[in-house]
Amino acid sequence: MRNKYFLQRDNTFYTKMTKNEIRASINMADPTSFLPILKDMNYPYWEDQWMNFLTRYGPEANIIGRYISLMRLKGYQGYTWADTPLIAAYQ
Repeated sequence: MRNKYFLQRDNTFYTKMTKNEIRASINMADPTSFLPILKDMNYPYWEDQWMNFLTRYGPEANIIGRYISLMRLKGYQGYTWADTPLIAAYQ
């Protein structure tokens, strides 16, 4: 399942859409297309981090996969979707 689905913040698989379906349905450069998915998976939107990936790899790259991997690292594990406004205020 790990190869087919992303892990949510609570370590369960997000099974509403596969990784490929998510990638195909969003525009990596348009937050309105991916924010509902991040909210659903309970990951915060850290605009600086997202834009860093977008600048580095381009809009055709798998930004959402890289971003979720980053948010699962120890330094980001305590943040959830509810922290998005707080993060935005300090960027």
